[in-house]
Amino acid sequence: MSATEVVNIMPDVAAQVLAPFTWIFAVALFATMWQSAAMGANDIGNLFGTSVGSRVLTVRMACILASVFITLGAMALGGQVTKIVGKGIVSWTDFQEIPSLYMLGMFTSALSAGMFLSLATWLSVPVSTTHAVVGATIGFGLVELGASGIQWWPGVGKIVISWVVSPLLAGVFASAFYLTAKYWICNPGANGAPRQACCSIGFIGIA
Repeated sequence: MSATEVVNIMPDVAAQVLAPFTWIFAVALFATMWQSAAMGANDIGNLFGTSVGSRVLTVRMACILASVFITLGAMALGGQVTKIVGKGIVSWTDFQEIPSLYMLGMFTSALSAGMFLSLATWLSVPVSTTHAVVGATIGFGLVELGASGIQWWPGVGKIVISWVVSPLLAGVFASAFYLTAKYWICNPGANGAPRQACCSIGFIGIA
């Protein structure tokens, strides 16, 4: 009987089996807190760097807005991404007999990503937090299971595709908004058009 079946059928027995590994959960909790703080510290530059650089927002305002909306986004839409990173990269079913190794691997992934992101932030280098987390998870999976233990498709494959597509789509959207602002707002055709255009673009941005 696998550890997963034990958890489903005999939760009391499972608790006794996993009790010696409670320390992994405890230290992993602090590692994920460190990782989250490092991700926020580095990502805030990506999120609000343009707004602060153009003096639309102060650094304090950017930090307040980031703490509010990053939390809301994680609570509302972060579940699916968490599932992909947690179960869609490493073949977790290979750890059914030894779930403690899976716990240990995920702990080391969080710790490694947090260390790298902290170093990058200290050096004032904006990096991709997704690259760091995915790379760390793939690293532990390769060490323990080899290449066959990684879900290259659709798991890793779709993530890599998103890395290629996302900057291209962002560039297209940015070009469209820039041209709209330049020729519609800066050169209004009728009275009141600039204010209406600003309201429209602001509404789209909030949405």
